[in-house]
Amino acid sequence: MKIKLLQCDIPNKNGRIYSTDIIKSQLDEINQNNKQILGYYNNAPHTLSNVAFIAKNLEIDKDGMLISNTIEILETPQGKKLTEDLNSGFNIAFNISGIGNIDNNGIISNYALEGIDAHTTLDFEI
Repeated sequence: MKIKLLQCDIPNKNGRIYSTDIIKSQLDEINQNNKQILGYYNNAPHTLSNVAFIAKNLEIDKDGMLISNTIEILETPQGKKLTEDLNSGFNIAFNISGIGNIDNNGIISNYALEGIDAHTTLDFEI
């Protein structure tokens, strides 16, 4: 499954702007250190017992969209719930989760990507 995570360089629904440069630096670190990006479902706390999926092959496409080319849904309780909801036709939105600074203009700096959140939604735009 290929998913869209974030449109770089424009405000998202929360008014935050993630530059291509800051996201690219995170992707470089992930790739250099062979880090796995863990995913969580429906606002579950970010603990190992709540991991639902692993996002793989992250990249920024030609349009500045951060995408994950592969999502491996795990056989965990949260992963099974995610699979069940996908199979039932629920709309699932995916977004990045991390820590960093935000200025008065919504521009993110000193960002560290920590995971990906998935949640059911009626309508979601990146």
